Amino acid sequence: MSTADYVGRTVDVLAWDPGSLLAGSLGGDDGAGQVVTGLLKMAQRFLILLLNETNTIKYNYYGHNGIRGCEFMTELRLGQLRTELDVFTAFGLAELHVRQQMLAMETDDTPDDEKYKRAQLHHLELTGDTVKLYIAIESRASTATVIMPVPVVI
Repeated sequence: MSTADYVGRTVDVLAWDPGSLLAGSLGGDDGAGQVVTGLLKMAQRFLILLLNETNTIKYNYYGHNGIRGCEFMTELRLGQLRTELDVFTAFGLAELHVRQQMLAMETDDTPDDEKYKRAQLHHLELTGDTVKLYIAIESRASTATVIMPVPVVI
């Protein structure tokens, strides 16, 4: 991407580098000061809401003053999700809550590639105390879908 690709766009600071997600890290080793826009910006916003417990985000995230976050990580942390079916069911409910929050953050000025359409848990891997979620996130632009492996230690 060149700087011309960011003209007239809003950006977020890069929190989840898709390349570093496989290693389970936030950002990259050399990711200081990087920005993200478009589909990855929207996907990052989704992950922030999914992976933060309800009302643990204390700042006014995108002007959204309502409930932020969901119970997905709480259920994982408390050991309530023991099987693949448990995780799929909890993800489905969490996606509904996150969708409401994502839509509340959008404005008429939000570009289509940053407007949330859907997220689906394609599959997961349970290994000891780690679950790796393979989440497909799609924008309303429908030009691309990003599939992000998200490792979570439980």
